[in-house]
Amino acid sequence: MKLKKVVMSMVMIVLLFTVSGKSVLANGTKTQVYIANEIIAELQKNGGYVEIEGQGKVEVPDNIKNAILNQQDAFRAGAVGPDFYPSFLVGLRGIHANESGYYLEKLIQDYIDNPPADATERQKIEAFLLGMQVHYSGDIISRTEFNELAGGDFPRISYEMINSKSEANVLLRYSAIEGYYDSILPEKGYSYEIAAPIDFVAKYMAFNGENGGNIKRGLNDKYKYSSDASKSKVGTELPLVLFVKYQNEVVKFNNTLNKNGVTGAISSATQIDRWIGGIEGSIEDWIRSNEKAASRVLNGESSAYALSKEYAAYVNGPLENMIPLRDVIKILKTGSGVGFLDEVLGVSDSITGEVTDFLSANIAGGNDTKSSNELAKILINDSALFSDDTDVLKNKIKIAGDKSVREAKNLAKLTLLGQTGLKQVIYNTGIEDRISQKGLKLDAFSSIELKEAHTGLVVTLKTGDEASWKSVTSWLDGSMLKGFGTDSDVNCYVTFKDGTVVTKKLDKPGYNDFETGDTDDYYVEFDKVRKLSEIQNIKIGITKYIDEWYLNSAVLKTVGGRKLTECYPEMWFKDSSTRAQIYPFVPKKQITMKIKNAKGYLWKGYGTDGDVYARVSYSDGYQDYLLDKSLYNDFENGTTSSYIIPVKHGYNYSDITSVGFYRRNGDDWRVDDVWIHVNGREYAHKHYEKWIDRNIEYVCGRINGYDTNDVPNYKDISYGELYIIPEFFRDIYSLDKKNVINDEFFLCETSELKDKVYNKLVVSEDVNSNTQVKKGISKDKDSNTEVKKVISKDKDSNTEVKKIQVRIITRNGNWSKAYGTDGDVYARVNYGSFYRDYILDKSGYNDFEKGDDDTYDIDLERGYDYSDVTSVGFYKANGDDWDVQEAWVLINGREYAHKEYNRGVGRLEHICGRINGFDTE
Repeated sequence: MKLKKVVMSMVMIVLLFTVSGKSVLANGTKTQVYIANEIIAELQKNGGYVEIEGQGKVEVPDNIKNAILNQQDAFRAGAVGPDFYPSFLVGLRGIHANESGYYLEKLIQDYIDNPPADATERQKIEAFLLGMQVHYSGDIISRTEFNELAGGDFPRISYEMINSKSEANVLLRYSAIEGYYDSILPEKGYSYEIAAPIDFVAKYMAFNGENGGNIKRGLNDKYKYSSDASKSKVGTELPLVLFVKYQNEVVKFNNTLNKNGVTGAISSATQIDRWIGGIEGSIEDWIRSNEKAASRVLNGESSAYALSKEYAAYVNGPLENMIPLRDVIKILKTGSGVGFLDEVLGVSDSITGEVTDFLSANIAGGNDTKSSNELAKILINDSALFSDDTDVLKNKIKIAGDKSVREAKNLAKLTLLGQTGLKQVIYNTGIEDRISQKGLKLDAFSSIELKEAHTGLVVTLKTGDEASWKSVTSWLDGSMLKGFGTDSDVNCYVTFKDGTVVTKKLDKPGYNDFETGDTDDYYVEFDKVRKLSEIQNIKIGITKYIDEWYLNSAVLKTVGGRKLTECYPEMWFKDSSTRAQIYPFVPKKQITMKIKNAKGYLWKGYGTDGDVYARVSYSDGYQDYLLDKSLYNDFENGTTSSYIIPVKHGYNYSDITSVGFYRRNGDDWRVDDVWIHVNGREYAHKHYEKWIDRNIEYVCGRINGYDTNDVPNYKDISYGELYIIPEFFRDIYSLDKKNVINDEFFLCETSELKDKVYNKLVVSEDVNSNTQVKKGISKDKDSNTEVKKVISKDKDSNTEVKKIQVRIITRNGNWSKAYGTDGDVYARVNYGSFYRDYILDKSGYNDFEKGDDDTYDIDLERGYDYSDVTSVGFYKANGDDWDVQEAWVLINGREYAHKEYNRGVGRLEHICGRINGFDTE
């Protein structure tokens, strides 16, 4: 890195650490958590409802409400978001610096693709993601409020961001503004405890590796299985494998190294796995250190003080567990390996780079001030930064901050409403007609159904060693061999119930797979996203046969880490035709054949010295087994002997279609009885009292009722529904930081829609007047007077019932086309928090015949005025096709709304939105 970049980076970080108690983007960290606490309090107070300004109470779906209320610490942690997760610097330079909305969308997709099996852990992750939506709602809204006060847009974070004094001043102004506003937040006794789902953050925020972004596989991929040749002058071998070879060649291991756990003859797999485990654990500790720093900031300490304390504790503690770093330090002490370290390992990247950056910045002038609030108050008195008097400036910050919090909270609540709630709010605005005309579907606000689906599975295979082989020698027909690994190609075959077969060669580039005693993970990608129930079976086999291979065990896991099965095939692969079924695994099976030889007289023997075979027939062939006991005279006159017959590997008892026996050669042989035993129980018995020749004598047919499987976790798990980021919110989140939300980005095809949706839902302004609506209070913008509109309604009293009329003209067909219907037609009147359907039917009259012009009276709910009606529509519930020409809503005999259709009608059609101007007090 060039010197200028280093200096600029240090200046930038020092400014950020010493100025404010939070990451200086949009709302301060404490303000973001304050908004999350406001939502928690509102859900608790209203029993699961939130109030949307100008719209009233809307119900939050149970799964969202429960996630927030049951996992409040995780929800607040999500509101902290990339200010401190996965770390201060990653959030600052990586997440906030780029398109934060796309990052949030990625995390949501990571969760959908890999939901944990544990319900509590899923709920914790959902709460965290919902909290992150609160954070981004604050980012979106507040940046527009503080731009003017700060004197410009917040600079994009990068090494080169501070190119002038003016940019540095903007940064300082932003920090002071947010720090001051954090300090004047109302004290409501809220908790500021935070606890993120660390495993999820580590896997999907801290590392965006290959093979799905999982941190463990990513680390394997980076250090164990692949290498960027452009970064290495010593070849394209794997970084850590190469490193092991390098230290064996260059470093003379002395007693000190040996005492510290590094020995001379290092096993690549063992050493590298140990390193990877150390990195993984150290990353999680790093995330926890940043979480602790965030907690300190929420309790009033400055970022510089909190981070310096927690980072120092990390460097002096958990960082020592990053085993590769520890081992590298030992090697560097010997004076060797420096060039290799820079060229191949790149240890200065990632975590150690962050620590280095922080320490450099702190040494260069990091402030140890504990209180961020006091520093912010000092800065807003700086005439070089702000031209306004301090009191005027404080008042401006409070006004801008209050407006920012109100609008950010409103937008955050909108993201929590779910499909039903969002539809309700949209209907309340009266824009559904324009949506229909523009061809937009409200169904776009559908929920995400969290059903288990898989792009592939992780297969872990253990190659045998002498110990594992000896433990099962009674099962094996091979000889004692020194080597158990193979250089043959090992394949995984996944067969689906639709007939599709996916074949995956299990191979890691530059790595010796399937060595004696090795345990290796492989990602087997499916042809498309699949459910587990679609899998017929999974088998392991070898191709391009070179030498034998002994497979000891196999484990199957989902990408998310859920174990499906663990099995022990314990078998030799001696040719290219051998297959071991590992899913669902069929354990090794055996049957016993018991033969009673006839007893002859002195001059007549019934035994034989010939070879006797059992024949086991399967649905796809048969296999003969020699019945012979070592050092024993089989089939002697009058003896009874039992023989164990192994069932063909991968086959179950029910795959056996028949069992028999025959004499292949030798002298005559007479048999009295034969039995077949399965699992120690007699399955079949046959009495012969006859001579046996070369013809097959069958004892039994198909064996039923004895199958036993290692039943895998086959169930397609459904985790319910998660309502996160409908399409129009996704557009907002992906905005560039310099843009402002406007009609181009908020479901707004036209400026009229912007008036209806953006102004009403976000800024809560009534565009048809100069009134700002806020929870039943009308405020005249041209005065300082607040006029409270008091409406007293007793819903259970004898208040006059208001009426409306719905008039519908059915299209007039001809002799070949009738447009009427005999189906049931309903009017729907929406009252904001609920709706009522009214059947449109006149007694003794055929309604909605072709050409009919029908008017129907509808009584509103008792105690509700016209202005309580948020929309009126109609729909056909059943019956034959129906074409409508036009429809009206009439009030007090006067036309209020009219709409032409001239088309078929089935689903709900809205005639008008909110009814205004007809209330009578």
